[in-house]
Amino acid sequence: MPKRITDAYLDRYRPERAEEVADDLRPGLVIRFLPSGRHSYRLRPRIGGRQRTVTLGVYPKMGIAEARERARDCQRQLAAGAHPLQTGTPAGALTVEDLYEAWMRDHVGPNRRPATRRGYEGWWRRNLLPTLGDVPAEAVSRSDLRRVLYDLAKRAPTEANRTLAAFRAAFGWAVRVDLVASSPADRFPAPSSERPRETVLSPDELGEAWSVMAEDGSPAARAMMVATLTLCRIGELLPLHAGDIVERGDGRWLEIPAGRTKGRRAHAVPVSGALDRLLAPPADGFYFSSPRQRGPITSYSSALRRLQQKSGLPLGPHVLRTTTATLLAQGGVQDHVIAALLAHQPQSVTTRHYQLYRYDAERRVALEEWGRRVEALGPYHPTTPTRA
Repeated sequence: MPKRITDAYLDRYRPERAEEVADDLRPGLVIRFLPSGRHSYRLRPRIGGRQRTVTLGVYPKMGIAEARERARDCQRQLAAGAHPLQTGTPAGALTVEDLYEAWMRDHVGPNRRPATRRGYEGWWRRNLLPTLGDVPAEAVSRSDLRRVLYDLAKRAPTEANRTLAAFRAAFGWAVRVDLVASSPADRFPAPSSERPRETVLSPDELGEAWSVMAEDGSPAARAMMVATLTLCRIGELLPLHAGDIVERGDGRWLEIPAGRTKGRRAHAVPVSGALDRLLAPPADGFYFSSPRQRGPITSYSSALRRLQQKSGLPLGPHVLRTTTATLLAQGGVQDHVIAALLAHQPQSVTTRHYQLYRYDAERRVALEEWGRRVEALGPYHPTTPTRA
């Protein structure tokens, strides 16, 4: 560590783990060095009888000279009995919007699926940033959060719960990387109650849905049919490529790589006879190619609305998964086999670390029988898709 910290040193220094260094020119100023290079400047005064952390700003948004000047101003405010976080947003201070952008860039971007990133971004930009974006991150209180969430819950109860989850995730990460000392969302109650989704189609309703999807013939409809036969999540199926179908000694398998699954673990599904007949050889490699551009379709919302209107049923990927799992159980398939088909994570220590059998043979038998039951609902004749 040099005798005097400079911007040039801040720019190139990347410690292996977080560390703090007291500044030699401004007593009380502490620089928090992070491996990411997003270092922060802090004071730790005693306010109201307890030590508080005041984050002055982050590098490279704020240079060391500005941090020293800001530290001096804050120390003068403290000496006069004022709390520096109650005097407005100081130039260069870490705001809630800064924290959100750092979280999206450094954590969500590299580690979460595109759909998850879009969800987080929507909840933050619609509900949190317009009210809290300019507030210093250290100054956000539970009262601030309560006002935002409870007002939102009056008109969109479920959205309020998702917004709380997005806020909690961002501030939880910020605490772990030492951008803030604590999160106002810790043990914060959900602003509204939710009922679990319990819609299950009857066999007759599933037959009607299957016929409507087969008649529609669009890539999205065919993806939902594949989801019905496999219990896969539709978002994991949309990019399905010919290379994802592989031959093994015990038959053909549909392999979904870890990067596409919700649990970030590779998932393999036995290819039943019904699925084999449904998956026509793809011309460009993708089973659900977009009719408008090269590559697979990336959305199914318009097709889903069309299918719901045609069938008059509450169709949706979750409803189809729930229906399939329920009808499999009614047909005598064991719960642990259904859980393996759903790619649910094992919950017990035994199944996570010791019992590693994944019921491949049992899953293949279950899906073969299920495929025969579904095909009996109505034949599928592949059509040339004209819309997504």
